[in-house]
Amino acid sequence: LKRKQDNWTQLLRSLGALYVQGVAVDWNGFDRDYARRRAKLPTYPFQRARYWFTQTSRKPSRKAEPGLHPLLAQQLRSPAVKGFVFETQVSLADLPYLSDHRVFGSAVFPATAYLEMALAAANQAFGAGRHSIEEVVIQEALLLPEEEPKTLQLILTSEEDATFQIFSRTGDDWQLHAGGKIRRGQFAPRQASLDEARARCDQEISASAFYQTLSEMQFEYGPAFQGVERLWRGENEIVGQIRLPDSVSAAAYNIHPVLLDACIQVMGAALLEADSANIYLPLSLDSFRLYGRPAARLWSVVELQVNTIGQTASGDIRLFDETGQVAAEALGLRVKRASREALGRAS
Repeated sequence: LKRKQDNWTQLLRSLGALYVQGVAVDWNGFDRDYARRRAKLPTYPFQRARYWFTQTSRKPSRKAEPGLHPLLAQQLRSPAVKGFVFETQVSLADLPYLSDHRVFGSAVFPATAYLEMALAAANQAFGAGRHSIEEVVIQEALLLPEEEPKTLQLILTSEEDATFQIFSRTGDDWQLHAGGKIRRGQFAPRQASLDEARARCDQEISASAFYQTLSEMQFEYGPAFQGVERLWRGENEIVGQIRLPDSVSAAAYNIHPVLLDACIQVMGAALLEADSANIYLPLSLDSFRLYGRPAARLWSVVELQVNTIGQTASGDIRLFDETGQVAAEALGLRVKRASREALGRAS
């Protein structure tokens, strides 16, 4: 017995502890002084119901630190890494526009988001400026879960010509998705004329038919990723009129991945016009330079080179604002042909 505790409660607790340890208890003797009634259990299976509180499986992703970026969230400090490490948890709940970028039903992180992440990391690490993202290689597509957030890390070295790598985590494993270099400095755009490009491209093609063809190939671009309004083509050149959908806010981005993706889609429209049986997937990019925060409306001009032997194509993409000034350049974008059957098997 214990001081200041009820004796009967303490005796019952001791008896319970003995029973749990395997001591045989004379339950008939225990119940002798009490009125008990034996109850018959039903012969049918019990109807079981759970009343536990179950947390929803969709976990909120980690919010961005003040001053950081929606695709970077926070900067990590580690003595094992000589450079900068940024980490974020990307989810369809927090960034719903990503749900409108699907291949064979699966949400796929757009390649343009890698460029935005690299540019944002460079601005955080080295200060705002016209940094050039160069020698970009797309290693592996990043599929996004429907419910759970996906953890991404960007590792940026601190050398003069820095390198970056973007990884995703699944359990204890890390997968490399993209990498490249960052050159610091002030870069001026090459001389180019929007009016001359529009004059050379006088054959209008249907933007709605382009998205319908993509849908038939199971490249399901929802409203957020249908930013191409009109298309005109010429000889090895195509011009697109682009608009950022009203549902997408670009305030926290250098150039929103949705807007840049629509500009690159213009190149895809030219390739589909020439070869509607196959789709082309991005492999690498020589350089990407942004010359200022772009407006919600842009013109995309693509100079195209197709290698029919190697089943590849490359293009130089220049983005113009509505005054005809160059807003950004994506030069040396290389893509490789992939048939619908091959894409289905890979998916």
